[in-house]
Amino acid sequence: MKLKINIPEKLSEITLGQYQDWLKVAEGKEMTHFIQQKMIEIFCGITLKEVLMIKATDIDSITNEILEIVGGAEALNN
Repeated sequence: MKLKINIPEKLSEITLGQYQDWLKVAEGKEMTHFIQQKMIEIFCGITLKEVLMIKATDIDSITNEILEIVGGAEALNN
């Protein structure tokens, strides 16, 4: 099954609500595989069930792209 997702490419494509949801989940936590999955769920607007269909290497790639936009992993540890 093919899954098409929209990955934000710039900060203006991320809503304040999405960012706040992300902070609730990830603030102060290490970047685990589950946190990566939640990031994709929140910022790409797909369900966690759909995220689970994505290959681990693609999850890494997608989360790296999103982290570049939202300020990187160091923003989580503040």
